[in-house]
Amino acid sequence: MSDVRTLSGRSVILGLAIRDAGNVLREVGGAFIRDAGGVLRAFFSALQASLDQAEIYGYTLSYAPIPVTVGPVSASPIGGSGPYSYAWSQVGGSDWTITTPTGASTTFTSPAVAATATLQAYFRCLVTDATGGQAYTGNVLASATNLGGIDVPVFV
Repeated sequence: MSDVRTLSGRSVILGLAIRDAGNVLREVGGAFIRDAGGVLRAFFSALQASLDQAEIYGYTLSYAPIPVTVGPVSASPIGGSGPYSYAWSQVGGSDWTITTPTGASTTFTSPAVAATATLQAYFRCLVTDATGGQAYTGNVLASATNLGGIDVPVFV
């Protein structure tokens, strides 16, 4: 939904803000002005957030169960107004540790992974801009695999 008005011979388009049931700002409309030359100029745009990758993997070689660090992965704001803040959260899987929960980039550490096993978890990041606009990234899948120990033959 938007409202178009004319001001001093220029079209002004006003947008819409929507908050979900949890009061998180999901979409923020913008304010745009079409100048005398017909060029549309935005002076506020909707905040969106993206990840630099959708899946990340970590591996180790151990006979014993051992934690595995996976990553890094980074969240990037699109639009909105800086500076930005970041809040990573786990949304599925076993209980992992988020190394830098308030950074734009982070890694994740799994619980102990048994030999020849894989553990997986899903994470996302909530990006907040200077005006209070918020956007979630998509989910990133983190996979931690322990390939087991390596037996090296001994020759006598």
